[in-house]
Amino acid sequence: MTGPQVVTSVKKLIAGLKVAGVKKGDCVCLHMFNNVSISYFSKISLFLTPLQHVYTCLYFAIIGSGAAYTGTNPAYTVFELSHRFELCTPQVVITVPDHLATVQAACKGVPDSKIKIFVLDEEAKTALAHVGLGEASVTKGHNGHCTAPENENVPSVVSLLAHGSSDWMRITDEKTAQETTACLFPTSGTTGMPKLCRLSHHAEIAKNLSFQSEGKDYQVRTLVSVPLFHIFGAALVHVNAIRRGEPVYVMSRFDLKKYAMAIQKYSITDTATTPLMVVYLLKSGLPLRELLSSLRYIWCGSAPIDAAVLNRFYEVLSPKAIITGLWGMSETGAQTFFKWPERDMTGSVGRLSPGTEIRCVPFPF
Repeated sequence: MTGPQVVTSVKKLIAGLKVAGVKKGDCVCLHMFNNVSISYFSKISLFLTPLQHVYTCLYFAIIGSGAAYTGTNPAYTVFELSHRFELCTPQVVITVPDHLATVQAACKGVPDSKIKIFVLDEEAKTALAHVGLGEASVTKGHNGHCTAPENENVPSVVSLLAHGSSDWMRITDEKTAQETTACLFPTSGTTGMPKLCRLSHHAEIAKNLSFQSEGKDYQVRTLVSVPLFHIFGAALVHVNAIRRGEPVYVMSRFDLKKYAMAIQKYSITDTATTPLMVVYLLKSGLPLRELLSSLRYIWCGSAPIDAAVLNRFYEVLSPKAIITGLWGMSETGAQTFFKWPERDMTGSVGRLSPGTEIRCVPFPF
């Protein structure tokens, strides 16, 4: 896809969401895993494979319509998904055929539910890939319903493309940016069921800017296997890749061997990990020095990485590689980490991200 095609896709999806009843202040939920794909964001044009560009286009269409985006884990049980729907009360849920039954059952578990469901089937992915190449190619031969026989009464995302186009919501002042919700991300749920935190458009911009490491002396090629429905993955894939014009490779989920082999195959320089992923890699017996030799900058988030594991990881990486822990919250994004080219061997929490202030609070409170 070219840049103009992506813009066209987003505008068409915005128009379709509005016809589906989505308005400013509503919530739209994406219930799907990462898409297996390669996304190449050129500084001149934006090129995406048919799979990956869909999630990103849907993300921008949702927030562009004035609604709030939220993503859910397809591994949720019906009970967990019903709980999430009760929290965010989505107007629309978009899912894939494999998870449709769970979504339908979860909607039935929500009192007075009027949730509309759309299915992202193969025809919808193909149609979105051809947006901008001629109107006939978008919906030709499609009746607007999911093509899988068992799901034929459920609207396909194709049906959202049949209503012309609509520009995205414009925000021109700071107050509106601070007061308009862009995303609802889940917290960890360590003290019970996951909760949702609200991120405004203002907060989304600040979060994405904080991830930047300017002036790298190499061409960045990022691999992401962490989930896009989590704030960690979303921050690396949607906004920053487009803004900076950098290639992003997305795995459906973490698979140790495939992950390591993808780093070598695509000469990956930057990647997102967790301490558990690092431990699995170190215990894998794979030829890590060979497979991971292209890595230059590694984010390690979701939990602390201690100095012992950090330094064991450094032993199998290039001398040019940098590993940084990420400290923050779903509510705020990353608050402290090390930017390129600063290299830490101690397991420090890092330095404050741009625009962040720190306050020391005496203990006990």
